[in-house]
Amino acid sequence: MTDDQRRRRNTETMRTWFRLQQEQDLDGWLRLWAEDASQSIPYAPAGLPREINGKEALTRLYRQLFQGFKEINIQDLRIDPLHDPDRVLVRWHTYAPLTNGEVYENDLIGIFEFDADGRVRHLVEYLNPTRVNIGG
Repeated sequence: MTDDQRRRRNTETMRTWFRLQQEQDLDGWLRLWAEDASQSIPYAPAGLPREINGKEALTRLYRQLFQGFKEINIQDLRIDPLHDPDRVLVRWHTYAPLTNGEVYENDLIGIFEFDADGRVRHLVEYLNPTRVNIGG
């Protein structure tokens, strides 16, 4: 597979990633992660880990988080393939009414790294921690 083909594949995976989030298809969304995947959230607020390692740990975390969303709306999605064909920079805005009646809204940036099979191997996600209310 050429570098351009990998960039196109990974860009399409990102489109699928956010579509599945909006559809709240957690199982489909989790299939896009590699088994040895990890995520870093450098500015994680209290209640969220800064590092999540392994698909099992990601599944536990996101199963709990997804249950709190009444709906998920992804807006202003920008997907930018990088020079490294296995890395993609993504910027988006999330607007998500919660099951407790509150609303989660944030601007996010993610650097996604892909494995040879086109699954997400690592995600570094930047968000505004003051806009996250875990367990509230």
